[in-house]
Amino acid sequence: MHLCLYISKDRDNAITAYPLESILAETSARFMNNKDIGMADIIYLLIFAIQNFVVEAGYREELVCCLLFLIAWDHAYNNQYNGNMLKGSYYSSSLTLDQFLETLIASKHYNIIQKQLKETFSPISKTSLVNARVQFIYFATVTYTSSK
Repeated sequence: MHLCLYISKDRDNAITAYPLESILAETSARFMNNKDIGMADIIYLLIFAIQNFVVEAGYREELVCCLLFLIAWDHAYNNQYNGNMLKGSYYSSSLTLDQFLETLIASKHYNIIQKQLKETFSPISKTSLVNARVQFIYFATVTYTSSK
């Protein structure tokens, strides 16, 4: 599905994106957490897909970043739910910002960030950012198109 995010007033330019299909994200999460499939198997298939032009790695290796975020989300989710995947709601469930960042960032660095997050409050909800709820967001590539 191609999604239009913006059209210029003169209608000469548009910003478009290809959002990730949520059903595919849920299925992928199940494969990543299957005891019979190792991370090496997944990376091997990903390399094969890149070499055969099925998947783009990105101009600045964005795919590696996405994979690191996915792995961090998996660890945070599994820590929160003791490795029990909720039926049909893996990536659509939420975690606290604290839970996600704690798995993403090395502990000695996260301790510094966590202190700042605890002291920073949302102007809308008046709650600490450490308790903010986050959900998995896929960083879709945005492309610029023109009618000229």
